[in-house]
Amino acid sequence: MLTARALTVYRGAIRALSDVSFEVKSGEVLVILGANGAGKSTLLGSIAGLYPPADGEIIFDGRMLNGLAPEVVVRLGISLVPENRELFPSLSVRDNLLLGAYHRYRLDKNNLDRDLSAVLHLFPGLQEKVNLPASTLSGGLQQMVAIGRALMAKPRLLLMDEPSIGLAPLVVREIMATVRSLKDDGHTIVLVEQNARAALPIADRVMVLEQGRITFCGEPGELARSGSLQHAYLGGRHP
Repeated sequence: MLTARALTVYRGAIRALSDVSFEVKSGEVLVILGANGAGKSTLLGSIAGLYPPADGEIIFDGRMLNGLAPEVVVRLGISLVPENRELFPSLSVRDNLLLGAYHRYRLDKNNLDRDLSAVLHLFPGLQEKVNLPASTLSGGLQQMVAIGRALMAKPRLLLMDEPSIGLAPLVVREIMATVRSLKDDGHTIVLVEQNARAALPIADRVMVLEQGRITFCGEPGELARSGSLQHAYLGGRHP
């Protein structure tokens, strides 16, 4: 479904990604692990059209994404759940959710209420708060709004950037259960996380980034045997 080849991306004068190549298969969950500054958010942003590659290429269903604006990438079927959620705090939960479907309004307007109901069914905690400003919600509920907004775009590829960040363990379990449910429904997901313990049980494959380069890519069981996880978080030599 998605292929990145020899991807190099700069953030200002800093090379955030160097020669990154990988594939995402339809229907799988690819978990990307790495410490702060490893390039995880830059990678998702590059796929979403936020950070143009200096070199390499990103291909989605046979179409080159290089140079496309973020709104075009969304229309092609890729949605990003950004780190720190990035909601509109003064808008209601309902309006924040509907903004995810802005590109569908003219051609698919009649299905928006149905899809909104499906999101609220997925996140029952939002049902009684749908008319409240997003700023009044807890961090966990705000994260659910961010995920729901991305789903309103009807993506074929869902990019999730640190959905567990800053959340209590109980809420993290709820968010990961939702990701598992989306996987079971056939969604293709790239999940960036530092919380390996929460993310690995739902992963089909795992990729570890360190200083903008891939140091491991394989199945979760292989990761435990390789020592790459410890290397990515603690630095130094592999045990």
